[in-house]
Amino acid sequence: MRKALTLIGLAAGLAYATETRVMTMGYEPQFLQDEFLVLYYPSIVTQMQSMYLFELGSVSMAPRYAGAFWTGGDKETGRQGIGIYLRKNTLLEGVPPTYPEPELGFGVVAGKSFGKLSLGTGVYYSQEAEKQELDTTFPTGWFDDTANVVYTSDFVSSNITFMLGGTLNYGELNFADLSVGYAMHGYNSTYTEEGELIYIDPDDSTQRIDEYYYKAWEESDGASSMMFSLRAFHFLNEKLAFIPAFGYRMDNYSIVAPDDTSYEHWVFPDSSWSDPSESRYNIENKGTNMGFGLGFNIYPTEGMTIMAGIGGSMLNRDYNLKWHHDTASTDSTFADTLQNTSVKRIAFVSGAEVPVFTWLCLRGAMKKTLGGNIVTTTTLDYHDARPSDKTTETTTLPDDFQFWVGLGIRVGSFRLDGNLDPMFLYHGFYGLGGDDNMGFLNVSAAYLF
Repeated sequence: MRKALTLIGLAAGLAYATETRVMTMGYEPQFLQDEFLVLYYPSIVTQMQSMYLFELGSVSMAPRYAGAFWTGGDKETGRQGIGIYLRKNTLLEGVPPTYPEPELGFGVVAGKSFGKLSLGTGVYYSQEAEKQELDTTFPTGWFDDTANVVYTSDFVSSNITFMLGGTLNYGELNFADLSVGYAMHGYNSTYTEEGELIYIDPDDSTQRIDEYYYKAWEESDGASSMMFSLRAFHFLNEKLAFIPAFGYRMDNYSIVAPDDTSYEHWVFPDSSWSDPSESRYNIENKGTNMGFGLGFNIYPTEGMTIMAGIGGSMLNRDYNLKWHHDTASTDSTFADTLQNTSVKRIAFVSGAEVPVFTWLCLRGAMKKTLGGNIVTTTTLDYHDARPSDKTTETTTLPDDFQFWVGLGIRVGSFRLDGNLDPMFLYHGFYGLGGDDNMGFLNVSAAYLF
């Protein structure tokens, strides 16, 4: 029984439970068992230890992740767990919206085990809003005339993500994790310009304020993702685990501009002229991303892990733009643009976690991503007598090499992880964050209770 418990501890690899540890092991979470992965596999919450987590990241060491998790119960009666957390980025990473994304979100995860089966669920929500106004006056270039314009813009951006997952334990040490998720992202914005023309009569230099113009823009965007992830840790013997993994993701992204209008109205002392114009467009962006992985973990001694794996991804995306423009002085124009992009990549990764002392371990990883091609086919349809235009463009992606160096410290119930800047050995120590990514890129802390 004692041997089995020791092996479970080796297999789980939960000595350090932060995103920084995952990063310094090559950032291939499908090949690692870490408590941070509860955000992707919510059923892991039943296996966690009760703890507080906090993480700083990026050059400025801004907060990235913080949470509190509690677990209880035992194997015979079933374990349960619940956690709350704040997180800087979302599970919708990779969807192509260019509008601002919420900086910080709130999440809850909970789970319950039933014998060899554990079930978990989670929800994440974030929202950000901003309104700006600018009042400016500038010369028009006509005699001594000037214009006063007020610019107003505001937006609301939000995200909500739902996750469901399960963990099945089979055999003595083997287990499989499964999760499905659905994420929605919305963005609404308005923009207006309102101006006055301060007219100076050239004959008697009298001043009069006339209406200059008004312009309005309203945009409503939305994105959604459906995600499916599956992996298994199958032990060939007590020191070697075989890890197959598969992931599938389908994205939908759209922009709708129901009132994308520009209206200009000039008023002069002796004449009036107006040119209303209206543009309407709709963008639909649909894509799929399928990934696979095959890894091996070796556990030579307690606390030591050697990982190696290969992974691949296949991305396919359709971009469809429908545009319509009306003006009073020109004919209406229509154009449809359909663009298809496909990318295939293969990557090799290896990493190790080696205990130096009972309170210190060192980590390092290397990742080699083979070059690939981005193939983009564009079809332009004018909706008139002109024939459609179709072009194909191929962009070559070079090979990419990355490496990570990190360390972990454990003193009693306190744990600290650090992800060193890869250029640390060249530039020397600069501190936490700092200019040019000197020092530590990420720092994570955990306290068990």
